[in-house]
This record gives sequence, structure tokens and C-alpha cells, in this order.
Amino acid sequence: MNRLRAFRNTVLLIFLGVPVLWVSADEKMPEKNADATVERVKEKHTLLLTLEELERKQAENEHKQRFLEKDIRRIEERLEQFEGMIEKHSARLEESRSQVRNILESVAIIRMRTPIDALLSGRELHNNVRVRELLSHVMGRVQLRCRADSDRELALTELREGFGRVEDQLGDKRLQLTQAIEIAEQMREGLDRRLKEINTHPDKSNAAAWYSPEYSKLRKEIKTMEAWRGAKAFVSQKGKLKWPVVPVRIERKFGESEKVGKTRLTHRGVVLRIAESIAREGRSVRSVYHGRVVFADTLPGYGKMVVIDHGDGHHGVYAGFDELRTKKNVVVAPRERIGFFRPKRRAPSFVFELLEHGNPLDPARWFTNY
Repeated sequence: MNRLRAFRNTVLLIFLGVPVLWVSADEKMPEKNADATVERVKEKHTLLLTLEELERKQAENEHKQRFLEKDIRRIEERLEQFEGMIEKHSARLEESRSQVRNILESVAIIRMRTPIDALLSGRELHNNVRVRELLSHVMGRVQLRCRADSDRELALTELREGFGRVEDQLGDKRLQLTQAIEIAEQMREGLDRRLKEINTHPDKSNAAAWYSPEYSKLRKEIKTMEAWRGAKAFVSQKGKLKWPVVPVRIERKFGESEKVGKTRLTHRGVVLRIAESIAREGRSVRSVYHGRVVFADTLPGYGKMVVIDHGDGHHGVYAGFDELRTKKNVVVAPRERIGFFRPKRRAPSFVFELLEHGNPLDPARWFTNY
């Protein structure tokens, strides 16, 4: 009987892909080895979680860095414009100052060349007074222009200095982000090395650990996480994805407005209606790609809703079904069931939204089938 039990266990181990250990049923495995095996699996699970969070943060920082570079380029363009405007107004200011100098020289020459007796005669006195008044008026206008150009030059210079300070601050942020990305990359490389060590020398020496509920749950999640890490990036699947339910038809397009009561709403995603009867069996809602569930609950206005982080800043929002079939923090595979529509006579509709770093995208461009 004992030999038969041992043979049955060996067949199960071979089926599961575990190295076969010829141990009789009467012999017991050391408890220490079982604990070590589970701890090793826990370490691998923790490494994968840390890598996932690290890569998510790294993607966010790279996204911020790209926007920061755009801001810096815009500020540099504005600074070049300010330099041109300041140069232009400096030239106008110099021209105005030159005109003032010329007028002052003219007034001085007139004063020097006008004899005392000419000033006492009627006609010449009248002409000279008119000339002086005219020169004084012109000089006042030129001085006003000179003052205005000087004020504008000062204002532009202060504005340029302000933009320069903003540019310096953005440059400091860019440097901090670059350093954070480099540190994260070094950490990721170290975690990857440790993960490879565990994968190269897996500790499967204790068969009992393979049957423990804790180990089985961790192993399943590890398998799904490794499949996600090994898969192509979500953005590479554009135009290749399948809708959460097949077949469907688009009832409300992305960006289409709809009046709800007294409020007009603009759809951030699409409203899909199941294109065949589910009166007998109901229908499952499935994830469109690898990802981690970051929200699974009821939300007013949406009903039952699941949000999945598909990586690289992309999130899928699935809402409007009858039952949740997943939980928060669960890692899902493509086409894995996350929700369910109970059987009903009229084919139901539901909402699907696709976000990139919080900005809505048109889902219709990402999917092939209806």
C-alpha cells in the first residue's frame, strides 16, 4: 500500500514538472527544508512585486521627463524671442538717445549763434523763439519715447531673468529625474540578477511544499507575473486587441456627447453592446491584456467596475456588468475573466475606457474585432 502511494505521488510530481525524489511514504521530510522552499518562493514573489513597482515608477518618471524636456524647449524658444525683442528695443533706445543728443546740440548751437541784439529785434526774435519751442517740443517727445523704450527694455530684461530662473528650476528637476531613473535602473538590474539566480537554481527539493495552499497560490501568481514581464509592451498591441466581450458593437463612440437629464456628458471611452443573445448562459467580461487590477468595486455612475493597470501608464476601465470576478491587486492574463453578465433577454451594454497617463484614448483604434 505504501509503495502504491509512493508511486502515485511520483507520477503527480512528474506531471507537475517537479524533480522526482524517491522517498518512501514512511519517511518524513525535514521541516526546515519545507520552510526554506516556501521562503525562497516568497522571496521570488517579493522580487517580482518590487520590480513591477520599480518599473511602474520608472515609466512615470520617464513620462515626466519627456514633458519636462518639452517645457524646457518651449522656455528656451521664449528666451530667444525675448533676446530678439530686447535687442530690437535696445536699438530703438539708442536711436532715441542719439536724437536727443542731436536736438540738444542744435539748441546749443542756436543759443551760441544768436547775438544779443537779434534777440531784442522783433522778427528774428519771433523766429528764434518758434525754433526753440519746436526743438523743445520735439525733444520732449523723443525723451518720452526714450523713457518708454527704457521701461520696456527693463521689463523685458526682468521677464527674461524670470524665465531664466524657471529654466534653472526645470533643469534641476530634470537632473533629479535623471538621477532617480539611473538609480532605479541600477536597482532593477540588481533585482534582475537575484531573480535569475533563483530561476537558475530553483529550490524544489521538498515535495510537500508543492502541495501547500500558500505555495500553490504564490506559484500561480508568480507564473502570471512572469508571463506579463516576458510579454510585449501594451503599446505594441495597438490594433491587435480583442474587446472584453465578443461579439460586440459600438453603441456610443469615443468623444460623442450625450444628454443625461439636464447635463450633457462627453464619453471618455466607448459604450459597447453585446451583439448576441445571453438569455440562456450569460456572458463573461475578460481582460484585454496582461495587467494588475488596481480597482474592483462598485462606483456610482458606473456600477460594477474594474480598472486594470496594463503597464507603461496604460489603464483599462471596464464598467457596467453584473458581477465582479476578480479582486484588487490580482495579476490577470489576457482574456482572463474579470466580470460577468447574468442571463437576460435584452443584450446589455457596458463601458470600456482606455487611458494613457490619465489621458483618454480612442479604444476603437486599439481593437480589431466586433
